[in-house]
Amino acid sequence: GRQSLASVPISRMLMTSPGISMVGMLTSSKALMEARRIVSGERSVGVVHRGKLRGNVKEAWEQREILRLTAARDPTLFDDFEVGDHVVVRHVDVDAPGRYLTFGGVCIAKYGGSKLMRSFRLLNHVDGVGVEMHFAYFSPHIKGIQLLRKKTRCTNRAKWYFLRDKPPKEWTITWSEKELKLPRPPKV
Repeated sequence: GRQSLASVPISRMLMTSPGISMVGMLTSSKALMEARRIVSGERSVGVVHRGKLRGNVKEAWEQREILRLTAARDPTLFDDFEVGDHVVVRHVDVDAPGRYLTFGGVCIAKYGGSKLMRSFRLLNHVDGVGVEMHFAYFSPHIKGIQLLRKKTRCTNRAKWYFLRDKPPKEWTITWSEKELKLPRPPKV
C-alpha cells in the first residue's frame, strides 16, 4: 500500500546533493499513527508506493522540520506578527556566543511564506543611522520574538519598502528592557 513520507523517520531519509532519496521503509502501525498525527488536516505531499517515491519529497521533509523546530521552541517567546508591526528580536551574538543581542524595528518584509527558509526584515533608526536587519525565522540563534505594537497605518501591502523613503520619525521605535518578556543570557 501507500505510506506517507511523514511517517518515515528522518534518520531513514538520505539527503544527497540533487535531492532526497529513501533508504528503507517503515510499515509499522506506530509509524502510520505518527504520520496521521503529523499531517492531520494537511494535504499529503509525499508518498512511498511500491517502494518508489511519489510526490514532493522536499516539501514533506520541510513540513517535518518545521514541526520539529516549532515543537522545540517555547511558544510564549515567539509572537505572531505581520508586516508593519513593531517587533523586538533577541538573538545570540555570533561573535560572542554567550551574549544575547536585542534588535527591534518595524517589520518591512516577510519572505518564504510557510516554508522552512522563512525570514523577515526589520527597519529601525539607531544612533542617527537607518539600520535594517534580516533574520531567519527558524534560526537556532533566535531566542525570542516579541510583538510590541500592531501596525498603525492601514496600508494593505505585502512589503513596506516605502518606509525607507519616509522620515525616520515614522519608522523609529523604542522600547525598555523592563517591558520585554524575552529570555536573558545564561549567567556564566
